[in-house]
Amino acid sequence: MTPSKSFFKPGESIYIEIEIVNSSTKMSYVTLSISILWLDKQMHLEEFNVNLIPGERKKLLSKFPPKREKFLGCGVDTILKDQNGIILDTKSTALDILKDWTLAPRYGFLCDYNKSETDTEERIKSLKDFHINCIQFYDWMYRHHNLIPPGEEYIDALGEKLSDCTLRKKNSWNSRNIEIMCDRRLSVNTLRRKISEVKRYGMGAIAYGTVYGAEEEFVKEHPDWALYTNDGRKFSLEDLIFIMNISRDCGWHDHILKEFVKALREFDFDGIHLDQYGFPKIAYSHPGNKKKLVNMSRLFYEFINDCRKKLSVVKPDVKLIFNAVNGWSLEILANSDQDVVYIEVWPPHETYQDLKDLINRAKIFAPDKQVILAAYMSIFNIANSTQLPAAERATLITFSSIHANGAFQLLLGEKNCVITDGYYPAYIQLQPDFIQVFQCYWDFIVRYGNFLFDHRLKDVSIYVSGGIDDEFKILDYPYSSKAKPNIIWVILREMPRYKVLSLINLLGVLDVKWDALRAEEVKSIFNIKIEALIQEKVKKILFASPDFDSKTQNLDFQLFKSKKGEGVRFEVPVLNCWDMIIFELE
Repeated sequence: MTPSKSFFKPGESIYIEIEIVNSSTKMSYVTLSISILWLDKQMHLEEFNVNLIPGERKKLLSKFPPKREKFLGCGVDTILKDQNGIILDTKSTALDILKDWTLAPRYGFLCDYNKSETDTEERIKSLKDFHINCIQFYDWMYRHHNLIPPGEEYIDALGEKLSDCTLRKKNSWNSRNIEIMCDRRLSVNTLRRKISEVKRYGMGAIAYGTVYGAEEEFVKEHPDWALYTNDGRKFSLEDLIFIMNISRDCGWHDHILKEFVKALREFDFDGIHLDQYGFPKIAYSHPGNKKKLVNMSRLFYEFINDCRKKLSVVKPDVKLIFNAVNGWSLEILANSDQDVVYIEVWPPHETYQDLKDLINRAKIFAPDKQVILAAYMSIFNIANSTQLPAAERATLITFSSIHANGAFQLLLGEKNCVITDGYYPAYIQLQPDFIQVFQCYWDFIVRYGNFLFDHRLKDVSIYVSGGIDDEFKILDYPYSSKAKPNIIWVILREMPRYKVLSLINLLGVLDVKWDALRAEEVKSIFNIKIEALIQEKVKKILFASPDFDSKTQNLDFQLFKSKKGEGVRFEVPVLNCWDMIIFELE
């Protein structure tokens, strides 16, 4: 069971695709009931009577009336019963209604454009099933400075350069990545087919482009457009891509903006992913052979705004995503004319707490924009077959840490694959068993999107739990509002009428590095007693978790008296990795 699109727009009819299989040797007469819920409130209920002959596989398309809300996350639950009312099966998924995908940017990637690809539709559908609603088309271009391919087939720009043995020996990238680069053959037809499939499911198609990257042959023609070190050498990435001057008084500025315009017109991309490499932060330009100091944060801000002006003429609703590598200059860049705040995470941001701090920083400077972290799980590169479960556990904790704090993670792409480093074609395919588990997590963040990503949610964790004002207490286990080893991590966020408490299980975890194998045995814990001092009157307490049945469960609670007023006492039934408790207030 899956929604027909990655998300639905207000006023758009909602379709759920369902497949029922009769694996018996007899005729089967069943009743299928489908409920759409917001939190614990049933919004729609449909029932179908279905007859299946032995071995029959039947596909159904269930239509629900459109919703007018601009941001609404819903659960979809089905129950399959036989003629006697006995439950044969249950399934759940999720959907959301969004005015625009930037309200909940579940960012994925594509990077394979080979002519021989035969499973394009399957790949894009797998991303749709994970509710991915915007796609970065990574390294689709002919050259970094000349984006549009000259013909139907073309060779990866980096791979062509690395076919030079001298450059290959000098390069510090790992051998697997270089091998992939050198073997990449790309096809315009495959690229167009992927863009078309992405749009068919309602996803945004975002073209990768570096704001200042150019190959050597271009730099030789325009040496005065390059950026230089303080000792006069050209800045470059491994002598493959050279760093150009994006200031308005340099010819590169208008050149690359025109290339972005061509990309929108030629391939109907919906926007540009504006990349940079995190260096230089300060550089020198040589206009007219004069040495001039350049502050990159200011230039990035101007360039993003100029990009918006230029591209919106071609596509009024163009989307821009700029890579604020490691959160550098967020105070300047977050409020530029881009649609989300995107941060590629590198050391020294190595812990779960570092991820939270990056997210909260971004929200301070751009409170009305969603945050995406490109947090690559490199552990899959080193995990052997016996270590895969440890890599998968680590992925769930990192995913939970990011989304429980109100941000999104760029991780999934192609067909059930994850990014493992900054070069996306070096992705790793997930195992079938883990795909099913991970699907529950993606369903969860869609179903409860209003309680994770509403811009009104404010993090108050450190002020109310584990400190001098300990208003949220876990009675039987160690806990903290900061991510530490061997505790339950408490994350409390609040908005009018609701408080949202996330518990992330770090009990038994020996360190808090987000990109580290989690070989420690993680045990579920049960009947967690919590006392919460809440001044507002609590109407109900709801429990949900991606680790179990994702439907909400009402929790009983009792009132108790304290020196600071009346509080509520309740028990969380179980915690494996991530639980969410929602307090609905009067």
